[in-house]
Parts: sequence; structure tokens; C-alpha cells
Amino acid sequence: MPTIRKDGSWAWLVSFGIFVALFIETGLVKSLGVLLPDLREQFSTQTWIIGLAISSVPGFGAVTCILSSGLGKLFSHRVIVILFGSLASMGVIIGSMATSVPMLAIGLVVTGCYYGAEAIAFAALPDYFDKYFDVVNGIAHAGMGSGVIVMPLVTQFLLDVYGWRGTVLILGGLTAHIVVSGALLRPVTQGPQVQFSVDDQEHRDTQTGDPLERLHPKDADNLAPNDEHMRKHPKGKTDYFIIRFITAFDLHLFLNIEFVSLTCISTATGYYYTGWLIYLVPHAEDLGFSPYASSAIATFGGIGSLIGSCIFPLLTNVLSTKVLIIMANILVFFSLAVDPIFSALHTYFGLTLASFGVNVGNALWGCCVCKEMSTVVTKDVYTTALNWTYVGYALGSLCSGFLSGWLYDKYGNYTASFLFLSLISLVALTPMILNMLRSTKNREKGHQYTPVPLHAK
Repeated sequence: MPTIRKDGSWAWLVSFGIFVALFIETGLVKSLGVLLPDLREQFSTQTWIIGLAISSVPGFGAVTCILSSGLGKLFSHRVIVILFGSLASMGVIIGSMATSVPMLAIGLVVTGCYYGAEAIAFAALPDYFDKYFDVVNGIAHAGMGSGVIVMPLVTQFLLDVYGWRGTVLILGGLTAHIVVSGALLRPVTQGPQVQFSVDDQEHRDTQTGDPLERLHPKDADNLAPNDEHMRKHPKGKTDYFIIRFITAFDLHLFLNIEFVSLTCISTATGYYYTGWLIYLVPHAEDLGFSPYASSAIATFGGIGSLIGSCIFPLLTNVLSTKVLIIMANILVFFSLAVDPIFSALHTYFGLTLASFGVNVGNALWGCCVCKEMSTVVTKDVYTTALNWTYVGYALGSLCSGFLSGWLYDKYGNYTASFLFLSLISLVALTPMILNMLRSTKNREKGHQYTPVPLHAK
């Protein structure tokens, strides 16, 4: 078997596989959004019910992300991505045969397995790249923009030719390509060990090894009692298993304020972006635009996502990731906030411009989170930390599918839905700004903690 090294030729093939996984992830949800009016008519139900069923795809992804964190300690990334990718494809195919909303929901829930596959695949990216990580991070996230560019118009064409069942069946075959992406995740040959300073090495010693020792190095003996100790002190046994549970899912990460702020932003992003993915095309059709013209609005949004992913490596040379995250969310806020104005004016250019802005901001956010996370946690918990942000994203998506659809059913248009999406994008800034203020105060007082970066030089 050929040697796989960091920044080598095979590593670039892996980045293409992750690009494909993100293409499928975003493109699938966008395609289901295009199908929403037909599904609503087919099952004679309300908008929020179909929206909730579609959002169950990323919603159930929260469960698979948690599972992938635990399974990642038992199996290779390759095995997990192949397993979850196969289940996701089966779920879409089940959805194509649905005769009722519950059956459709079951199929889409199973489809959510691709979130676990995508999360574990993306978390593996630092294993393959060091020198070119920023560039590859942008390339991989370009898959999201490409999916939004291609899939809306393709889905509308397939819908006209094959109907919604045939379209969903074809989407199931497309989702199966995640299995191929997983097959590319071959083990990386370890290179020479990086030399750390004495202070960094002491920090790494407390961040690696047995989880019990990592959390409580001074109390390791008390937290891992022997059988005789457990017999005499039942409480010691209980504490032991509680600590084991906490470390199995790396729950101690939630004591890290910077990690919590990134997870909160991810939750808000899941709400506003999934709402945009699901309801943009129905929103445009509701305003009187044709199905193809409505899908084209999403396509222009995908171009914005592609541009955002491409300019990310350039922006990181002049701005910090925290500043970029704030700028990205402000851009999303204004883009969503002006949507009701353009809707009232029925201006196609305005809706296209707003769609473009939302996707530029979202693409920058996605790239920034992966880079910022590598600086706030150590390598041994990077995969789990990234998975927890996906959990937040999935929960936000589930709430958006229900609430945005319910607001439409209540008011008869999407104005309130998109205004609430913009509000959530603004609220997402709060934890990041508070964290930056806290860091500034700590620096002024001379108290600064610098975690060992994922890409130590």
C-alpha cells in the first residue's frame, strides 16, 4: 500500500472527497427545499410539517455526530464515513417510496446519518494537511457553494421529467457517493515528531493519555478505584463511571468558554442557514416567480458561497478568524433583514443580491470555525469538538424547519420567517463579542492562556 503523508498527493484527493461530501450535504437539503411545495401538495398537509420533516435530516445529524465521536475512538474515520454514508443513501431511497408524512420523516431521519459522516470526514482533514490547511479548508467548504449552485436547477429539471419520487430516488443514488469519499480516508504515515517547548510539553502531557489523568491528574487514584475500594466505598464507583461518561464524550470541553461560544454560533448558523436552504425557493414562488427563476436565486447564492470559500485564505492573512466570524454574521444579518423589503417590491435582483450575501457570510463562517477550533482545543479532542459544533448546527436546523414553516402558516407569507432568521444571525454574535471582551481584559491584566495549536510549528 502506498505511503500517505501530510500535504502529499493523496491528501489532495482526500480534500476532493470532503468537497464532494459537503456538495451532497448542502445540495440535498437545498433540493428538498425545492421539492417542498410538491411534497406539501402530495401529502395535503401544512408547510411546517414538511419543513420539520426536511429539517430532521440535519436534526437527526445531532445524534449521529455524537455517535461518531464515540465510534471514532473505536474505529477508523474511513469505516465510520462508509457506514453512515450507506445509511444516509438508504434513507433517501426510503423517502422516495413514502406514502405518508411519517414514512417520509422516517426516511429523512435515517438520511441524517450523513451529518455524522461529514463531521468525522472533515475532522480528519488536519490529519492530511498542515502547511496548506487554510487553502484546503477553503477548497473543501467550496463544496457547499457548488452544491447550492448546481442542485436547485438540476432538481427542478428532474422534478419536471421524473416527478418528485423519481427525483428523490436519484438524490439517493447521489448520496451514496459519500461512501466513496469515506474510502479515500486512508491512514496517514506519521512524520517526524514536532519539538515543543518545555511549557508546551507540560501542557500536552495534561491533554493526552488516559482521560481520567487528563481531567484530574492529581486525583487519578481516587477516580479509578480498585475492586476493594469500590466494595467499601460505593460512591467512588459512581464517581468513576460519571467521570468515564464525561470523558467518553469529552464533555469537559464545555468548560472552555471559547469552545462554547463557537458552538453557540454554530447553533444560530444552523437555524438561519437551514431556514434559507429550505424556504428560499418556496418563498420566491410564493412571490409569483416561476420555479426555474426561483431556483436560479439559490444558484446565485451558491456563487456567493463559492466566492466566500475562495477568498477565505486571503482574508486570514490580514484579519483574525474571530473578526472574520463577526463580519460574516453582520453580512448575513443585513442580507436577511432586507429580504422583506425586496419581497414587498417584488424585485428579482434584490432577492438575488440578498441570497448572495447570505452565502458569502455562511461560507466564511464555516471556514473560520474549523480554523478557530484548531487554536482553542488540542488535537486529541479536535474531532469531538468539531462534532459538538455540528450537534449545535443540527439542533438549530431542526428548530428552523419547524418555526419558519409555522410562521408561514400563521401569517400567509415568509416575511416574519426571514426577519426572525436575520435576528438569530445577529444574536449569534453575542457570545463571540463577549468572549473577545473577556480576552482583552485578561490581556490587560497580564493573564493570558495560549493552548497548544493543532498545527504546531
